[in-house]
Amino acid sequence: MLSTVQREELRLITNSALDVAEAVWEQTGAQMRALAASALEENLAKSFPSAIPGHPMVNEVEPEVDDFICMMLDIRNSTRHLNEIDGRCGVQQIQRVLYETSALLHPCARVVQYDGGNVTEYLGDGALALFKVPSDTDSACYACYRAANNILTVTKEIVNAILAERYHLPPLKIGIGMALSKAIVTVIGLPGNRIPKVIGQCVYRASKLCNGEDQVVVDKFLYEAWPQEKGGSLHFTKWAAKDKGIEGFLITK
Repeated sequence: MLSTVQREELRLITNSALDVAEAVWEQTGAQMRALAASALEENLAKSFPSAIPGHPMVNEVEPEVDDFICMMLDIRNSTRHLNEIDGRCGVQQIQRVLYETSALLHPCARVVQYDGGNVTEYLGDGALALFKVPSDTDSACYACYRAANNILTVTKEIVNAILAERYHLPPLKIGIGMALSKAIVTVIGLPGNRIPKVIGQCVYRASKLCNGEDQVVVDKFLYEAWPQEKGGSLHFTKWAAKDKGIEGFLITK
């Protein structure tokens, strides 16, 4: 149970964080250079190195707005997968989780880099990657799809093959959701543990669209921004997202 002192500290932290968030929101459009006086007092002018594409350094007092495609990668049905056991498999469950996530996330992060994106967060058995959208939106669409398609290929043909060869583990199935929106590039966290972060609808929607198995699903806004080519090889089919309020489209060839 939380003590009275702890509760008061948490209230102060919450209110201080909200003061910063409100200041960031107010400055986003005008690109102001100073946070509100109620913001955290320590190191407010600090810049932090960042893996966010197009933003190698992120300053606490200068939040920016940019267009991003967010890609969310997730190992599907992890519990069911962990219960699939080959009698020849000699690794323990926690050992297996370590091996599978290591084998998957490292090469996938590199695949994303090949097409100009970057993994900015690792989320348990998944990852969040970002692609900056330039004025030429078409190139960003092609880049993120190439990366997604390559991730599925790498998972099937390299990662799963190696896991089977070395440990007799069953194949991983991957869900990929992608979404497009404007987002705020800022810094969040407590003093001493502050990190650059992209905050936007694209992150939320992508997380709701990665529930397919070895499939790539995009949100409505990325679908509408997609290049319209006669005789194109890609097809889009409406997709049932985790959240009924999110409209998704499955990409097939």
